[in-house]
Amino acid sequence: MTSPAVIGVASAVGSAVLALWLLGRHRELGPQTLKGAFAGVVLATALLTVIGPAMTFAVAVAGRPIALLAVGDPILAFAFWSGGVLIRAFLTGPGVPTRAHERARRPKNKRD
Repeated sequence: MTSPAVIGVASAVGSAVLALWLLGRHRELGPQTLKGAFAGVVLATALLTVIGPAMTFAVAVAGRPIALLAVGDPILAFAFWSGGVLIRAFLTGPGVPTRAHERARRPKNKRD
């Protein structure tokens, strides 16, 4: 049987990989400004502080595997994603358009 520590680490790594994939695949998702990205990190931090009581409640209601998949993984994925969005906002800087903004401004090809 797999130990709980291995399951926890695998869950955290899976959440981080999911967040990284979302950042790379859907660049237009999430705030594009530093202020919005910082607000997302603050929200993620607030969610991480309540993950313990939320997991306790979910384990009592649905069991450990469901609690991990329904509560733990989404909160961890959001925390990793919001951190990535903040890093993206720092790297692009104020006033520098991101690829999502460039795509929105680009005219679409019309077929005649």
